[in-house]
Amino acid sequence: MDKIFNCKTYDKLSNNNFQYYKFKSRRNTYIYIPIINNNIVISSLNLYNPSNIIKKIYKNLLMNALNFLDVKYLFRNKINANLNTDILECIDNVENYKYAAIYTGTPGNTSKYTIQLMDDKGDILGYAKVPKGKKSSVFISKEKENLEYVNNLNLERCKLPNLLYFDNKSNILVQSTIIGLEDVNNKLTQNIIDFLIEINHKTYNRVDLKESEFYKKAIYMIDNYPENIKSRISKSIYHLCEVYKLKDISYCFSHKDFTPWNIKKSENFIYVFDWEMSGYTPMYYDIFNYIYFVEILVNKSSVKTVIDNILNNKYIECYEEQTCRYNRKAMLIIYIIELIYLYKEDLNQEFDNIIINKAIEVLDLLII
Repeated sequence: MDKIFNCKTYDKLSNNNFQYYKFKSRRNTYIYIPIINNNIVISSLNLYNPSNIIKKIYKNLLMNALNFLDVKYLFRNKINANLNTDILECIDNVENYKYAAIYTGTPGNTSKYTIQLMDDKGDILGYAKVPKGKKSSVFISKEKENLEYVNNLNLERCKLPNLLYFDNKSNILVQSTIIGLEDVNNKLTQNIIDFLIEINHKTYNRVDLKESEFYKKAIYMIDNYPENIKSRISKSIYHLCEVYKLKDISYCFSHKDFTPWNIKKSENFIYVFDWEMSGYTPMYYDIFNYIYFVEILVNKSSVKTVIDNILNNKYIECYEEQTCRYNRKAMLIIYIIELIYLYKEDLNQEFDNIIINKAIEVLDLLII
C-alpha cells in the first residue's frame, strides 16, 4: 500500500490524516475505509461488490447495522495514514472532495487501486484509478481513450462515466459516477439488451473472416501455443470454415468485461463502467461474456449448462432480431477463442487459469 498510503509521515495536524479500517473484500483483496462516521462507512461499502448471494446478504446486514450502531463498535482493526501527495494532487481536482476509501484490486498483472471519492456527507463524487505496475498503467491509459471514444457515441440506452482528470506522468485517472444506483442481478434484462443493440448499430462493421483480427489471432495461437491448445484452435477454424461455411464476421465496439459487477442500474437506465479492456470484437462478445462469467464464476455451472444457456436464450434471440443473425454456435466458438487469447496475451494469465480451463472445456464440446 506504499503507493497509496504514507504511514511514516502521519501528521495529526494535517487535514489529510484519518483512521482507516482494513475490510476484507475477497481473497487477498481489501477495502480501506475511513473511520469518520456511519455515513462515510456506509458509502465506502459501495466498493464491496460480491457476486455471491450469501456475501450480498452479509453486505446488506452490515449496512443496516450501521444505521443503528456506532461505527467504533463494528470496526476495531485501524491504521493511521494519509494519502500520498501525487494522488492528492490528482483527486483534489474533484470539487467538494473530502474523504477517500481505497479498494486494493484483484491480484494479477493488471491490478490497480480504485479510490472512491466522497464529500463530507458521504455522497460519492467519482473514482480514481491508480496503477500498480506497467501493465495496469497501460490499461488505465487505454481506459482514458475508451471513455473519450464511447462518450462520443452519444448512447441513449445507458449512461457512462465522464473523464474528470488524467495525469500523463503517473497515469492516474479520475472519472465521474452517478449516485443512488443499484446493483444489477445476475440475469440479462431488456435494458441491457437495448444497450448492446444500440452500440452494435453505432459501431457495426463487417469483414472477411480470413482478413479479420480474430483470424490473425487464431493463426498466432496455432503457431505459438502448446500442442493441446493449438490442435483445438485448428479444429475450430476447420469447423468455422468448412462446417459452418463462415465467410465473414461482423464487428462492433465491445466492453469486453461486460458482467453484472461492472453495471449499475436505476429505474430508467443502466450505467456501465470499467472500460479499460474495451475495443472492437466480433459481435455477440459482450452478451456471451455476461452469461459465461455468471455461469462459471457465480453459478458454478457445468460447461454443458453454459452452452445450453447461451444457445437457447431468449434475450440473445432478441439481440439477433435487431442486429444480424449468425450461426450462434459458430459465434460462440469465436468468442471462446477470443477469450482465451485475451486472458493469455492481454492479461498474461497462465494456461491453468480457471477461465482458460473452462473455455477449453466449452470449446471441446463445441467442436466434437
